[in-house]
Amino acid sequence: MKVKSSKATRGQLREHNRQLILRSVYLGAATSRAALAQETGLTKPAVSNLVEMLIAEGFLIEEGFGESTDSGGKRPRLLRFMPDARQVIGVWINQQTILGVLTNLDGEVIASHFADLPAIDLIEGDVMGVIIGVINGLIAQTHAPLLCIGVGISGVVDSDGVILHAPRFGWTNYALSDPLSKRYDVPVHIANSSELTALAQYTFGKVGDISKLVTVVISNGVGVGAVLNGTANHLGSEIGHLLVEGKTLQNVLGWQSVRERISENKELDQDISYLKIRFAAEQGDQAALDLNEELASHVARIFAWVIALMRPDHLSLAGAISDLGEAFLNTVIAKTRLLVLPELVERITFSVDDTPNLAAIGAAARSIQMELGLV
Repeated sequence: MKVKSSKATRGQLREHNRQLILRSVYLGAATSRAALAQETGLTKPAVSNLVEMLIAEGFLIEEGFGESTDSGGKRPRLLRFMPDARQVIGVWINQQTILGVLTNLDGEVIASHFADLPAIDLIEGDVMGVIIGVINGLIAQTHAPLLCIGVGISGVVDSDGVILHAPRFGWTNYALSDPLSKRYDVPVHIANSSELTALAQYTFGKVGDISKLVTVVISNGVGVGAVLNGTANHLGSEIGHLLVEGKTLQNVLGWQSVRERISENKELDQDISYLKIRFAAEQGDQAALDLNEELASHVARIFAWVIALMRPDHLSLAGAISDLGEAFLNTVIAKTRLLVLPELVERITFSVDDTPNLAAIGAAARSIQMELGLV
């Protein structure tokens, strides 16, 4: 059976070319109309029309003149991308909190807002009310038109942004984007929060020039996100349900389970956090050191799986557990070397990333990517 290919409409082609021009200026690949024509392969009249459109929309401005060519002629007008032309909201829905950020088109966080979710008896109306409250709190702080909204959730999300399974919120096959886009009259893009955490690191973080990034995210849940060969290919999922020695990863690594184990250990401070565990371990507290070793052993298994299956160039540890710091990461790496071929480990760079709100920043990055073709 032949699969029919559909031709792009004139509108789709124009939008593609518009994004091509904008991305070329955004990345610095071309900064004049003549250079854009050469970079994109578009005709000079087409480039001029698209540039004028982008200037009128505020995404580009003209500033100064470039050098004339060897053959002489008029000096070209230089173009610059305006990251503050629009603003974007990124929202992260996790098990206990809904957290949002307001960013410009460069991913710079302008404002943040959060609200806690009810601990029990959570119903859809409760969740939607909190989401709307967080978004409204950010909209009140905008000083440029809102381009779009991105949402990351700790659940199973398909490629169309439909939430297939998020048991904490009672959502199955739920298109959360529909009520939000109708309410705010802007596009809304939904994805898995672990995927978005990796995208935020790759796009706006400090992981460097790499081809394949994988991020292990551990907070109340456990997830893995990846960016493969550029931002056009990224994926992520929750893996907390996987069994390890009869227990799920969430039961051995999720923060609520860690806190419960701490409450049974009278040698540890009951008003605890990962930062306090880190400090106690640095002071030589044996209970904290033992807990570090236990957690590192479980994380090392995840690292070993990732390395054996995905062969990343860079492997990052993020989420609440990142507060345990570099010493904890080094322990994890040492334990990982015992579980997988050392040669595979040696070629990888590692980092621990305690940047707050990474999933929300990634939600903003994903939305910018979808709407403008940037990042």
